[in-house]
Amino acid sequence: GRALLAELLDRQAWRLAWWRTAPAAAGYRRFFDVDGLVGVRVEDPEIFAATHRLLARLAEAPAFAGVRVDHLDGLADPVAYLARLQALLAGASAGRAERPVVLVEKILAEDEVLEAGPADGTTGYEVTARLLRTLAPSDPPAADVGSLAREGRLVALDELFPGELRRLAGRMGHRLAASTTGHDLTEGDVLAGLRALTAGLDRYRTLLRPGEPPGPADRAALLRAAR
Repeated sequence: GRALLAELLDRQAWRLAWWRTAPAAAGYRRFFDVDGLVGVRVEDPEIFAATHRLLARLAEAPAFAGVRVDHLDGLADPVAYLARLQALLAGASAGRAERPVVLVEKILAEDEVLEAGPADGTTGYEVTARLLRTLAPSDPPAADVGSLAREGRLVALDELFPGELRRLAGRMGHRLAASTTGHDLTEGDVLAGLRALTAGLDRYRTLLRPGEPPGPADRAALLRAAR
């Protein structure tokens, strides 16, 4: 019985493992460290069409006012997704006086503006942040807040995302090894550098796109993190 079960499990596309191995071994995109919320590849046109078929039907109704995009920053390419979503909604609501609005769940830094493509607004985390600062009895020194935030990012990287960090460092190492300036870097150097750069970012994520240079806001954020 055990041999048959082991053979059956070996034939699967996944590996049965103790849940505590996930931070180091998970091989798929997920919502933070929540293994049950698997990232869906909506950047694939076929998958986008399949997962948005119901939304397209709902958008045809006159009472359909708009849509909230949950966790925009978890998408591989938020800019392309929003453009495709707007095209879908425009087609589904053609002939209506007002087009459906698109609101995104986007965590903005204090000096960050919404630059995630065709969105009409956010769900309001930045308003909550301002209210908290207004209601707080006193503000700690900015240096203390920045140091605490950086330490928190390092804890998250080390305890929740060591597998993702290691895989990304490996990919970066291969590219750097082929360059004229990175061939003397070890795997440990690349891993330490990526860890420090990520912890130094002052925003949730950049919106870098494959094959394109960073925009002014992303470039400035990356340079601050590097310094």
